[in-house]
Amino acid sequence: MSTSFYRAALVALVTALVLSTAQDARPSPCKPNGQACPTNMSCCSRNCAKPRVAKPPLFGICCAPGAILVGGNCCTPATSCPGGQNCGTASDGCGGMLNCGTCTPPQTCGAFKPGFCACKPATSCPAGQNCGTASDGCGGTLDCGTCTAPQTCGGGGVTNQCGCTATTCGAADCGMIPDGCGGMLDCGLCPTTTTTESTTTTTMGCTPPSCPLGQNCGTVPNPCGDPLDCGTCPPMLMCEEGGTVPHCCQPNRGTMATCDPMLPCCLGGTCKAPDILAPGFCCVPDGGSCSSASDCCNFPTFSCVGNPTGPGMICGQGG
Repeated sequence: MSTSFYRAALVALVTALVLSTAQDARPSPCKPNGQACPTNMSCCSRNCAKPRVAKPPLFGICCAPGAILVGGNCCTPATSCPGGQNCGTASDGCGGMLNCGTCTPPQTCGAFKPGFCACKPATSCPAGQNCGTASDGCGGTLDCGTCTAPQTCGGGGVTNQCGCTATTCGAADCGMIPDGCGGMLDCGLCPTTTTTESTTTTTMGCTPPSCPLGQNCGTVPNPCGDPLDCGTCPPMLMCEEGGTVPHCCQPNRGTMATCDPMLPCCLGGTCKAPDILAPGFCCVPDGGSCSSASDCCNFPTFSCVGNPTGPGMICGQGG
């Protein structure tokens, strides 16, 4: 065969190969979203979503980029938490959860509204604290009250609790001195100096005491001589001395025409409204300590009888 024949055959073969290759390279139509698909490349979106299972099926559904298949439908999960939410978790709308962050103490998540950081301040002082201030946990302070003299805040040795620590006798103290907590402290006899015509003698003497806090009538013992007079009560009041610091009070039952609610009643009694016996008077409620039947508010129905559960007498019905 001639050279021209071989040249013509070679040209025909090359032409056939080029035409075949060009036809195979032509793009095939892609599938729109919502159509079944075998691979990502078969979808126009290049996302063939399939169920998230251990063995996905051969075919999925063409979905938008980033979407997943949920219940047979395309679902695009959220990538950020709802507006303003800065803690906890939130749904991504496709069955998943988003982490929305954590709070910096003292703030906590959901203190006032779920998903939001805030600090909820305490509204009451810690148990047992009855004076001074305490932190509310959010940068503020709580007022925990004040103490009644002679107690001070922390005075008993416990911080933020009312108390009083009694004084002790110093090297220069003698006689009866206030202990700073409403009582008296015996610091022993004090030296006294007596002078005669020929000598000066120092002997152990004493310093007169003072009346305890709250005592406004009666007397207190005086190791230096006569009892110390702490005062007398105004007209219509009497000095009650039994069991408490002596003080002026309104007598119980009928010995006064009226009961003044601004003044204490004797025996810890109370002002009672007018009844058929008196136009308003001090008396002792049922179960209170009494010294005579007329002290009792419900006299004569109740009398002053022996206390069945302890010492002393109480207003009650006799057995």
